[in-house]
Amino acid sequence: MEEERLLSTVELQRYETWKVSLGTRGTVANFNTDGVELVHIVARRGRRVVFFDDAEDEFAGGDIDDEAIISAPRLYGDLRNALHSLG
Repeated sequence: MEEERLLSTVELQRYETWKVSLGTRGTVANFNTDGVELVHIVARRGRRVVFFDDAEDEFAGGDIDDEAIISAPRLYGDLRNALHSLG
């Protein structure tokens, strides 16, 4: 991923610890369509996840439940800022 090259050494170490398998998906409410959107999760720490929001073309974060439904989503822009939301 191109965004990985922009991470500092410490950020890259955290990302390597928290990243999930390629193809990990979750669903999030899409307020523009009053429906749900399937998103690509890229990192997880406990109940917090970072995902790529195709509709907004940026990284976001939120809380995930056991059914892979993401709540309280928040847009962060780039991967670096999104990873900081994990702690």
